[in-house]
Amino acid sequence: MLLFDAARPNPRAIRMWQRRIERRITEPLYAAFHYGPALEMYRSRMVVLPECAGAFKTLMHDGLSWLDGLLVDRDTIIPGRFSVVDIALLVALDFADSIGWHLAPELTQIHRWFTATAARPSAAASLHKKSSQTGVHY
Repeated sequence: MLLFDAARPNPRAIRMWQRRIERRITEPLYAAFHYGPALEMYRSRMVVLPECAGAFKTLMHDGLSWLDGLLVDRDTIIPGRFSVVDIALLVALDFADSIGWHLAPELTQIHRWFTATAARPSAAASLHKKSSQTGVHY
C-alpha cells in the first residue's frame, strides 16, 4: 500500500500526520494554555509549569510556520485527502482564536486552509447552536 494514495484511505498516513500536528502544534498550544491563561483553573488538577508557557507558545508558532510552508501547494494537510487531521487542527486553532491567540498574518497558507476548511458544509453543520454567542465554534 502506498503511503499517499489519494484513491484509498491509508490509516498509517493519517496517523503519521495526526502525530505531526499534535507534537508540533496542538500539544504545545494546549500546554501553553494550561500553564498560562488557565493556570489557576488547572493548578489544583495537575502539575503546572507556568515558567514553560512561553516556550510552549514558541513551539506552537514554530509548528505553524512549518505547516504553513507545507500547505503552499495543497488544500488539506494530508495531500489530496480531507481527514481527521484537518478537523483536529481546525478545532485547535478555533480554540486558540477564542482565547485571543490569533494566527499571525504572515501564515498566509494556514489562513487560506483555515478559511476553506471552516467553510466546508460539515464544519457549518457541526457548530453548536450557541457558538455565535460563546465565540467557540467547533
